Amino acid sequence: MSATAQLRAVVVGLIAFAAAEEEMLLASAASDVADPGNERRWAAVPTVAHNTEFKAQQAERIAAVLAGCAPPTFGEIDHRSPGVYWRCAARTAAAVAG
Repeated sequence: MSATAQLRAVVVGLIAFAAAEEEMLLASAASDVADPGNERRWAAVPTVAHNTEFKAQQAERIAAVLAGCAPPTFGEIDHRSPGVYWRCAARTAAAVAG
């Protein structure tokens, strides 16, 4: 196996591991409805929702580069902003998992 193939296998394994961890975190969030978190201490669902948005942005960038286009830029996010937190918190665990 070449070094590139090994690296690719490790990266794919890490992505799969992270996805499984996110699923377990979301599953545990169903019993955590009494603690919705806040902009200073994010709860599970908003954290995974935010991470999902970030991953989607990276996928858009990769798709643009593969198509020979300049990748899009995305604005900075203030993770202490109540608006950012509550926008992510408004999503359900099922919607985030989907």
